[in-house]
Amino acid sequence: ASCVAGVESESWRMRRSLGDKRSVLEVQAVQGCSAATKVLSQYPLRLMLPEMRSPTLETPLLCYLLSFGGGLVAEDSVHLGITVGPGCRVVLSSQGMGKVYKSQSLQGVEKGPSSQHVDCAVASGGFLAHVPEPTTCFREARLVQSLRFHLAPDGTSSLVCADWWTAGRSARGETWDLSYLRTTTQVFLGDQVVLHEAMELHGDPPASMEEDQPNVAGSLMQRMGPVSIFGFLLMVGPETEAACNHLRETQKRKTFAQQEHRGQRRAPDPWPVIAVSDVEFQLPPAARSHHDGGGNTKGCMLRFAACSSSEGYRIVRDALGPLEHEVLGRLSWKA
Repeated sequence: ASCVAGVESESWRMRRSLGDKRSVLEVQAVQGCSAATKVLSQYPLRLMLPEMRSPTLETPLLCYLLSFGGGLVAEDSVHLGITVGPGCRVVLSSQGMGKVYKSQSLQGVEKGPSSQHVDCAVASGGFLAHVPEPTTCFREARLVQSLRFHLAPDGTSSLVCADWWTAGRSARGETWDLSYLRTTTQVFLGDQVVLHEAMELHGDPPASMEEDQPNVAGSLMQRMGPVSIFGFLLMVGPETEAACNHLRETQKRKTFAQQEHRGQRRAPDPWPVIAVSDVEFQLPPAARSHHDGGGNTKGCMLRFAACSSSEGYRIVRDALGPLEHEVLGRLSWKA
């Protein structure tokens, strides 16, 4: 009970810090199912739920994250708070690629960037999958994004998070033609930060950056080379154990296949680039003695880069294969 209360108090602090200008989804266990007990959408975000409750607690509640106009324009600001109650399951997805439009100036005054901030609290035994389709940044787009996930300190909640990006509208000559992109992802156990992932891309890096880091010289398109899509998939918690084991075995087979190619005249194709790493978070002292995993909660991180969007989709779909019931079967882009 104390662990659940800790997550709920953290969720309350999130709500207070963001104020009233936010979108909210709260899901609680009601009569043996995951039910949306509070749904509030604020422009430019719209939350669409095909059903307000799942058939059972084992079946996730699906919520689509939509935006008016199909994407974010300059100075659009999204604040979304998600609360997943004890034992509930929620899948957050989208019905198409996310879009960030060109940041245009008005009468010589440059507009601010688009921004989106997602804060989630997952209680004991809860499961949350944040798996929207990848985001496409148009020419001169500017975006600041933050994803924060607060997991129960007892190590029984589970998280799947996909954060991936495409090169842009390549058919229109917009290949990695954005102005800048800054994104951070944080995972908390109770009040403790246990994972911090940050990335920053500049279309044309500032002169100061080129002086300090000569390897970033040139346009973003030149630096990205043949990459058309890249990102990561994070899976943490007891519900993701089978999927993480699947990823590790897949990576071992690929490594063995590459070793088999050594000594042959024709080198193996280096694309796509896939890396799998283990993640392990130490639980707070009060929770360690009651946890089956020896005081730690475990998971894995998949990082990938591919030369086509279809290949990127295939990588993510394959990684989510063992989560067919929990995640993959609920997605519109699984086929």
